Amino acid sequence: MGLTFHDEMGLLVEGHERPASLLTPVNHPYYARLLEEHGCRRWFDQHAYEWSTEAGLTEIALRAARRASAGGITVRPMRPAAWAAELRLLHRLYNDSFDDVWGFLPIAWQDFRRRAEEFRPFYRPELILVGEQRGEAIGFALALPELSPLLARVRGRLWPFGLLRLALGARTVRRARMMLLGVRPQWRASGAAPALVAAIVARSARLGLSGGELSLVHEENRPVRHIITAAGGVRTKTFRVYRKAL
Repeated sequence: MGLTFHDEMGLLVEGHERPASLLTPVNHPYYARLLEEHGCRRWFDQHAYEWSTEAGLTEIALRAARRASAGGITVRPMRPAAWAAELRLLHRLYNDSFDDVWGFLPIAWQDFRRRAEEFRPFYRPELILVGEQRGEAIGFALALPELSPLLARVRGRLWPFGLLRLALGARTVRRARMMLLGVRPQWRASGAAPALVAAIVARSARLGLSGGELSLVHEENRPVRHIITAAGGVRTKTFRVYRKAL
C-alpha cells in the first residue's frame, strides 16, 4: 500500500494474464499465498474494468447522459493554453469530489502540481474533461494514454532518451487508462458522471483509441461500479489490500 490514498495500493490477485496498466500494482501470483501464510487477511478489494469504444454505451448510460444535458450540464476538454488555471480547477475538483471516500486525505497543491507536471509531456487534452452546470465546474474525468508498453520498451530508463521516446510514442498508443472520475457530492444525482463517461468514450473513439482500463474502483463504490457497467465495462482484475493485527 502506498503512503497515501493518492498512491497505488493493493496486491494483484486476479487478472495476472492481462497486460499491466499504467500506475497499477504488478506482482507474481504467489505473493498472496505468502502474505496469507504469515497471517495477513483480506481487508478490501479494488477492481479494474475493461472498456471498448467499439462496444459503445448501453441505452441506460445514454439516457442518463441525455438527462444531464437536458438539465444544463455540459462537458468540455481541458484548455492547454490555460494550463496553470486548469490545474488549479482540477485540484479543487479532486479534493471536493473524493472528500467522503474511504481513506481520502486532501492532496496539497504542490503535490498535485508535481504529479501533473510529470505527465504533461504525454497527456491528451481531449481526455481530461470538466463537467459544468451553467458555468460552474461540478466534476471531472481523466484518462491518460496507456504508456505501459512504451515503458517496457525503454526498460524503465527515462534518461537520456527514454523520456523523448515516451513523448513521441504517446501519440501512437491506441489504449487509455481512465484513472479518475469525480463529481462534487451535491451534484452526484445530476447525471454528471454518466455524461462525463459518455463524453470520454466518444472522444476516445474519435482519437482512434480502441478502449482501455478503468481502475482502481473500490468494491463498495456501488455508484461508480453501476456507471461502469452501464458503460459496457467488464471486470478483469482484482487488487487486494491485506491487513494483520500486531
